[in-house]
Amino acid sequence: MVREPLVFVVARCSCLRLGIPYDEVVDDPQLGSRRQQLVTNAAQALMNAGMINFDRQSNSLTVTDLGRIAAKYYIRHQSIEIFNREFRPKMSEADVLAMLSSSTEVSVV
Repeated sequence: MVREPLVFVVARCSCLRLGIPYDEVVDDPQLGSRRQQLVTNAAQALMNAGMINFDRQSNSLTVTDLGRIAAKYYIRHQSIEIFNREFRPKMSEADVLAMLSSSTEVSVV
């Protein structure tokens, strides 16, 4: 007996709460097209941040050095996007600290 992963069961059972139209679940019970869309969107976001290379034709992913470093130190892609946008070759200590404090890993409670 093949067991379905819990995320598929939850997605099918509470499709309206997750924003998935009921017709989509009826047409595609395994939600294959929805899952493909989610993976493609995530890969596109990582590619835009420079963390992976993504070939849409073959759906192949290759990690970049930046992606390896981010994965090793648990840096989110939103923080990498901030670093890519804010980083300049010559920055003062205050600029570097401001950039680092705007990352998503730093939260004020």
